[in-house]
Amino acid sequence: MLTANQIRAARAMSGLSTDEVASRVGIAPNSLRNIEAGKVTPKDSTVKMIIDVYEKEDIAFTKSGVIEDDKTLKVIEGDDPYLGLLDDVFHTMRDGGEVLFAFVKNELSPPIVIESDLRMRKLGITFRSLIEEGDTYCLYPVEEYRWLKKEYFQNNTQIIYGNKVATMIEGNKKAVIIRNKDYAETQRKIFNALWDGSKQPTKS
Repeated sequence: MLTANQIRAARAMSGLSTDEVASRVGIAPNSLRNIEAGKVTPKDSTVKMIIDVYEKEDIAFTKSGVIEDDKTLKVIEGDDPYLGLLDDVFHTMRDGGEVLFAFVKNELSPPIVIESDLRMRKLGITFRSLIEEGDTYCLYPVEEYRWLKKEYFQNNTQIIYGNKVATMIEGNKKAVIIRNKDYAETQRKIFNALWDGSKQPTKS
């Protein structure tokens, strides 16, 4: 069981506000304040949600405290790892910024993925995407897309965001996230080189 001190310390380390954490956990801000003050013992389900929130912030709980988790590699598996990946993108980029998508096909995006995209856009997050030459199924303005030549395209989405690079593998059954500033910057430059040398779709 987590202690009030651990939960309070994790929030301080993350830089998140009480309102932000409470919203992600699914409880009222006042309830979180009471938990952090030791006035209320949270349910097991609430503890699980608290742990999940801070895991996404790369913060881990130890037996006696909290630490910044310096893992550079994370693997997401389960029923829909791509949705889990988009959730990581959302929380990583919650203050805005640009997300780069390579090797995507919007035509394959189910409504729940589109909802996730729109949730990010509401935060002011911007997108650019590299898609297959000739693909005119663009969900968003064509200015956000560039065509890759067919011989260079493979439907294995890669996403570059913040200091992370994520790739879908094993037939999209797993998402692998690498957190490294230098690697992310290298992949961003490669993306931009491809972008600058590619044509914009003529219609959507």
